[in-house]
Amino acid sequence: MIFYQKKLLSKDNITKSKNNYNPLINPVILLVCFLFVILVEITPFSKQINKQILGTTVNLQSEKIIELTNEQRQKNGLSVLKANDKLAQAALAKANDMFQFEYWDHFSPSKRSPWTFILNAGYDYHYAGENLAKDF
Repeated sequence: MIFYQKKLLSKDNITKSKNNYNPLINPVILLVCFLFVILVEITPFSKQINKQILGTTVNLQSEKIIELTNEQRQKNGLSVLKANDKLAQAALAKANDMFQFEYWDHFSPSKRSPWTFILNAGYDYHYAGENLAKDF
């Protein structure tokens, strides 16, 4: 591979009498490769692939998550959690943002933090955290 890279960047790649005026890289092949890359980037098919933010679709409701979490909390002597409409609104806004802007991260491409969504939902907090789960 290193030899090929050196050869590709060498003077032999230039058309001249030594190589019968034939470049190492055929310009037609180069053009076809370039057009292929452009085509893949602009087709709707490639956009659909990128929008698969979640690895798999699951039928797991927030109530079930809270129930399972509370079972473990009670086993460890902790108080139970209950649903909060403002936090549910923040979670939905964050999920919609991740789908719209095609990312899977705590911070959006525009650098918005998870706390932005929580505060925008009108939830006042001292401590907050965000858990993102995928392919479970």
